[in-house]
Amino acid sequence: MKSRSTTSLIVTLVVLVVVVGIIIAIVRPSSPASTGSNPPVSTIVPSGVACTMDAKACPDGSYVGRIPPTCQFAACPTPVVPGGTPPATVATTTFETGFNQSVTSNGITIIPKAIIEDSRCPIGVQCIQAGTVRVNTSLSSLTTASADYVFALGKPVKIGAVTIELVRVAPDKRSGQTLATSEYKFTFALR
Repeated sequence: MKSRSTTSLIVTLVVLVVVVGIIIAIVRPSSPASTGSNPPVSTIVPSGVACTMDAKACPDGSYVGRIPPTCQFAACPTPVVPGGTPPATVATTTFETGFNQSVTSNGITIIPKAIIEDSRCPIGVQCIQAGTVRVNTSLSSLTTASADYVFALGKPVKIGAVTIELVRVAPDKRSGQTLATSEYKFTFALR
């Protein structure tokens, strides 16, 4: 009987220590200097707007979440060399196009042809992964013939001296709604 009482007491103490640790972690924010990361950023959510808790991976290995009221992903941080200056910025041109609509920028013509995948998490749904969009695209320039490339959302593709990235797909997915091909708008960045 004494063994059972001792076990019960130990379990109670362990649970108490865990609860106190959680309360301390919530009440006392960690110092940015001790963690080596940026201080936490709070987002004030306007009345009635709640975004999904999915995240987008940034090139530097960090992650960003959605920002109310539009629930778009926050911008990735600009990389800084420790003890140095930020890298020189490369001129970026962005342009939007739809299915089977051509757009030309800096001598490069892009025509989105087919959605291969649209696994984005719908607005208002909590998903384990953010998902992605992959689109088959015809690409040509003044010096090269047309060729097909697959662009995935947020994944830059280097073609010769140019980097092209699919940076946004609109509209956002909504739970229970199927998007018609004609509704899609693709925003590309050219560097």
